[in-house]
Amino acid sequence: MKKNLLPSEISADASVSGKPVVGWLWVVLLAVLLILVVGIFGLIFWPKAKEKVVVIPPVAVPVMVQEVIRTNIEEQVVLTGKVEAEKNLNLAVDDNGRILWMGADQGDRVREGQLLLRLDDAVATAAVARAEVSLRQAEEDLSRWLAMKDAGAVSVHDYEAVRNHRDLARIAYEEAGGILAKRRVYSPVDGVVNRRFVEVGEMAMPGKPAFQVVQMDRVKVIVDIPERDVSFMRVGMPLPFTVDALGGGGCTGHVVFVASAADESSLTYRLEIGADNLEGRLKPGMIARVRLGRGKQADAVVVPLRALIPDQGQYVAYVVENERSVRRVVKLNAVVDTVAVVAEGLHSGDQVITAGQRLISDGANVRVLP
Repeated sequence: MKKNLLPSEISADASVSGKPVVGWLWVVLLAVLLILVVGIFGLIFWPKAKEKVVVIPPVAVPVMVQEVIRTNIEEQVVLTGKVEAEKNLNLAVDDNGRILWMGADQGDRVREGQLLLRLDDAVATAAVARAEVSLRQAEEDLSRWLAMKDAGAVSVHDYEAVRNHRDLARIAYEEAGGILAKRRVYSPVDGVVNRRFVEVGEMAMPGKPAFQVVQMDRVKVIVDIPERDVSFMRVGMPLPFTVDALGGGGCTGHVVFVASAADESSLTYRLEIGADNLEGRLKPGMIARVRLGRGKQADAVVVPLRALIPDQGQYVAYVVENERSVRRVVKLNAVVDTVAVVAEGLHSGDQVITAGQRLISDGANVRVLP
């Protein structure tokens, strides 16, 4: 049976399930969407506050300077050379055989003619002994035949046959001695055994080095001389040199050889300086420095060598102008001890940077230290 509703109940039910509630939801959604759109546009188009730019002044690099001057200077060149032994000999046997005995080791001093090595030479020694006996017998026979020839008891022809026999015996003796000598090694000079390459008991081969003997009482300094200096070199002239390994101590030698032609690769001339080495302080392989004088230069522009920076085959220096560094390419005439003689790039009075120049570039702000 259908219930009859009151007018007030009909009105309340329509408010809960009808269209007025849906309309309010749409209003809320549109409001939220509008707020989001306005916020996004504000973020995009609202004028941004200007950023404050802080300018940091450039930092001045502290440097030290020295004034470029003109002065009279004696031009010299220091050339690097190497100490070598007067004689450096590799000694080898001339025959095959087993090494039977050695009479020297590395570091031993040896005398000229001293026996250093002997192969198994029993057969060769016996051959020498037989040849010696034959020679002695032939000498005795010749002596008797000479007396008979002088007495007229034998003909000259027969005597000459005996003399020829003696000569052949002498040749055989010398050949046997030569064969024996090939199985031994003697020192040809007074010197020191620098290296020993073989051991007792091993097989030796002809031409294979057994010892290296160096003569140390005299040494030579080998140095390459530039073209501009070689014409002043004469055999016999004295030349001083220093050796780094001896604390830079000074030595004096004499020129013993000047090359007549330049080396094809370096275009320099080989020079040899001979020097006494009785105390044995100079060793082969030591670095020597030879100082050559080239005369005096008057009013030369000089700069400390420490102010120059090698740069791809040339030298660069920095000078200070108006508290800024200025890069200069420098050409040199010569280097004398700790200073360089300038040909181009620097002038008298320039304030050249001598410390800190490797920390700057052209146009950098610099601060000169006192």
